[in-house]
Amino acid sequence: MKKFMPILLLFLLLPPIAFSQPWQNGTSGAIYYTGGVVGIGKSNPTYTLDVNGVVNTNSLYFNGSPAFLSGSGAIYTVMGTNLAIGTSSPLGRIHSHTFSGNTSYGSQGVFDVGLHIQNATATTNNFSVISFAGSSGTPATQIGTTYTNHTTNLGKLFFSTRPSGGSLIQRMTIDETGKVGINTSTPAYQLDVAGSVNATGLLINGVPITGGSSQWVTSGSSIYYNTGNVGLGKTVPGYKLDVNGIVNATGL
Repeated sequence: MKKFMPILLLFLLLPPIAFSQPWQNGTSGAIYYTGGVVGIGKSNPTYTLDVNGVVNTNSLYFNGSPAFLSGSGAIYTVMGTNLAIGTSSPLGRIHSHTFSGNTSYGSQGVFDVGLHIQNATATTNNFSVISFAGSSGTPATQIGTTYTNHTTNLGKLFFSTRPSGGSLIQRMTIDETGKVGINTSTPAYQLDVAGSVNATGLLINGVPITGGSSQWVTSGSSIYYNTGNVGLGKTVPGYKLDVNGIVNATGL
């Protein structure tokens, strides 16, 4: 007991020791800490706030302005802010800046792809879409992919529009072999059109089809041709009607 008393007396004579961090009270019930860095779950923090673990919040602010908000399982930005990935100068609401180098197309890496949309359900004919909508939120047009085979990563690209008072209709399809269908989702040819085609000119093997109309003239129930000769089975007819073969008729 006699040995303990001098130690206790020395302890009482020492300057007060602060056993708590220098947190201070602010306005509106706030507390703050202005010296050094704060670590949560870390004994050697290197940032102003350094957390080793999960942070749960319903909003995130940058420089006093809302950056990201959460609600109902979604993360979103407020009106007037842009989302930029890979750049600090966004040119639109969402701006993804890629870093594509000289890699060949088809062998690109993560940084070469600006937007990656993936359907997580491996079911045939599942689809992923990008919708364009007006102020009502109802999609007016869509661009999407139908996955014809998830195992071998095959899919069709389609474009849809909505007619007045109707539902979205698939207007054009590019299938996995490169065939293009207009008004058909199963094109059988390189260009398969279900409907009429109007063009200012047509070419076959690079050669224009002359005039865009036939040299034959239709008049009522009659059809006639006044210029040159006509060959059947002959490429150089020498007469008005030159037939290379047998002619069958009920009368001549």
